[in-house]
Amino acid sequence: MVFMVFPIKPEDRYVDRPKSEQETNGDAIQLYSHLEKGPLAFGELECQSWGLELKPGAEQAFPIKIYIYKDSLELLQKIGKKLICPQFDKAFLFGRY
Repeated sequence: MVFMVFPIKPEDRYVDRPKSEQETNGDAIQLYSHLEKGPLAFGELECQSWGLELKPGAEQAFPIKIYIYKDSLELLQKIGKKLICPQFDKAFLFGRY
């Protein structure tokens, strides 16, 4: 289980928006997949920074914390309930097939 924690500003514009949604503010999280067979197949989940106006040569950091947990389903459910929400163990992700 992987958690990414980073700051967001819902009222600001995010510069990496889908071409079909250029009029929106964009999203803080982007999920993309190109899973056709071949060497260019990939998938990604990335966090986005809001649009920044920087002077030439200027830099600014964007803090991201990544937590990775690997354990039994039961322990992962407990971690999710504590860090995300009390109903985390009911999430579809943990459905039994």
